[in-house]
Amino acid sequence: MEDVNRGIIYSIKVGKEIM
Repeated sequence: MEDVNRGIIYSIKVGKEIM
């Protein structure tokens, strides 16, 4: 569960940086 949550946060962070 923690790994999934961390992956989602990372994806959002990376997506925000790209955008």
